[in-house]
Amino acid sequence: TVAISGQMSKDKHDLSIHSQSAVAFADPRGPTYSAGLDVQSSGKEMMYTIHSHAKLGNMKHNVPGCGLSVMSFQRKHYIGMKVEDTLLVGKRLKLAMNAGRMGGDGLGAAYGGSLEATIRGRDYPVRTDKLSVTMTALS
Repeated sequence: TVAISGQMSKDKHDLSIHSQSAVAFADPRGPTYSAGLDVQSSGKEMMYTIHSHAKLGNMKHNVPGCGLSVMSFQRKHYIGMKVEDTLLVGKRLKLAMNAGRMGGDGLGAAYGGSLEATIRGRDYPVRTDKLSVTMTALS
């Protein structure tokens, strides 16, 4: 799958650009891989982000994944990475966890993660009732 989108606007003094492009490959046996490039203007500077993601969905009840991104803005470079996992317990309970880090060019690093629990209704998949609780931590 390939997707490309963009937007450009111009007024008397400023030109604003925002474009996204992505490509994804889904293997019928489970894994899914994606990569993309985002370009965005911020004032008179341009921001470039290259990102990739892999979901290793070859197990029925456990779907691990990981991602990597590299961003360039104002002649500084930042690198981010994340790991995630989704566990399915029976037909009704889903647990999703992720953790990540972003930093670069001698600056401090930002860390974050989340945990989400979703309980589906008793009549799932006929009805899509569900209750979700999410906890997020950032440093």
